[in-house]
Amino acid sequence: MLTTTMPSYVYYEYSDDSDLQAFARSYNTLTQQYVTWFATIGLPIYTGLTGPLLDWIANSIYGYYRPTLGGELATDDVFQRCLTWEFFKGDGTQFTIAWLKRRVERWLGGPNGVDPGVNQTYQVSVTFGPPNIVYINILGGIAVVSGGAIFNEFPFNQKQFDEFDVTTYHYVDTTLAPKLKEAIDSGVVSLPFQYTYVVGINP
Repeated sequence: MLTTTMPSYVYYEYSDDSDLQAFARSYNTLTQQYVTWFATIGLPIYTGLTGPLLDWIANSIYGYYRPTLGGELATDDVFQRCLTWEFFKGDGTQFTIAWLKRRVERWLGGPNGVDPGVNQTYQVSVTFGPPNIVYINILGGIAVVSGGAIFNEFPFNQKQFDEFDVTTYHYVDTTLAPKLKEAIDSGVVSLPFQYTYVVGINP
């Protein structure tokens, strides 16, 4: 990326004119400030932008407009998550179960559209049903049996028959899962059109 400008200069026959020399120096300083601003603002990096600047970049560079979800314009955070869904290239371009699960996990766990580095997708279940229905189930956590009468870990008569203890392990926060459901249901985020998508949320 260009970070410095080619300086303007005064023709040799005017090199002894101090006013023109000062003008050329001022012009060079001003143009360098513009170039430095454009080089450091990171306009294509939408994850660091907000408000009208985010809208302008999303529209002008990516051709993507702020969606309306739930009757209101999406917040910057939700908008950026939708942008990442559309333009993240790390998963490839082929629709697979892993591709879909990673997209959902990234949407849920990536504030402002930042890729959180998805290394597991246990939180998202994807199954297929007739006719061409894709069921996406989002889990808030998983419950694991950690003790109780069924394990015979307690003295006799201190636990009811078949009583057990459960430890819950929470996954990524699912607060915004309803927004993702709206985005999928309304077609705001791109998915293969051959399927019908049904999103379930189990907080």
